[in-house]
Amino acid sequence: MQLASPELIQEENVEVVTQPERMAALEERVKNHILFFRIAVVCLCGWLAWLTNMMVDIRTNTRQTATNVQTATAGQSALSVKLEALEARQSVADYASAKPNELKEDLPKLASTLKSLNQRKVKISPSVVSNLQSNLAAIDAKTPDYWPAATEFVSYTSELAHQDIAKLKTTLPRCVDLIPHNATLAEAVSPGEQTVHINPGYYENCQFQIDSPEEDKIISAYAQGVPALTLKHCLISYKGGNIELHLGMWPLTFENCLFEFSDSEEPPSPVQQMTQLLLEGRSQRITFPET
Repeated sequence: MQLASPELIQEENVEVVTQPERMAALEERVKNHILFFRIAVVCLCGWLAWLTNMMVDIRTNTRQTATNVQTATAGQSALSVKLEALEARQSVADYASAKPNELKEDLPKLASTLKSLNQRKVKISPSVVSNLQSNLAAIDAKTPDYWPAATEFVSYTSELAHQDIAKLKTTLPRCVDLIPHNATLAEAVSPGEQTVHINPGYYENCQFQIDSPEEDKIISAYAQGVPALTLKHCLISYKGGNIELHLGMWPLTFENCLFEFSDSEEPPSPVQQMTQLLLEGRSQRITFPET
């Protein structure tokens, strides 16, 4: 019996792969790789879209949180201001209901409270203003800490009464930069008549700082030449200096003016005099010096 050679056995076990089959297999592999790549790209795009939405949500939430915090902080600040205003208003009401002897001990606190109310534009009732005015007028002016409280009261109540002038503080011209209106005869003078009535010369809608050396000099010059010089609807301020007005034979008159006095332990005599007149209720018309 003839045995097959090793070469023949090996040739029978070899799987013969043709060129077309190899190309088909290669194409299948390429298709599989392309499909896998497409799936990976789609997944990556989806993940990126999800991540973008998450970032947008985080930023939106962060901004909303910051806005909520700012709103809450502003609300707390506004509430705090309101509570402080209510407390100050109640304190002034308590001072107004106290007796003058009791109020003497609290004059520094009263001055501070009035300044706070004035800065915050907080109003108090007319009855409280009237009672507090009576109390201050009844206290001896030589009492320690009297003048700071009295001048703060005058400044505060004067602004309440003349809010139209207060709104124009920053735009009112200086009186000394204007020329006052001339005095005129109030009526015809009859032959032999001994008394002549005049309409005073006046400034109107301007501001005068009564402790300014420059302004005092100019106002004094006009006051000596213009009979009964009057300041109408003006802002009259005192900032803590000396007053050097020299008026001659006619007084200086203030009509319907807003008085703004800085607190001072002992202001000069003209400010003391005007403060006392205003405490007496002569807010519409006062003269300096008083006649």
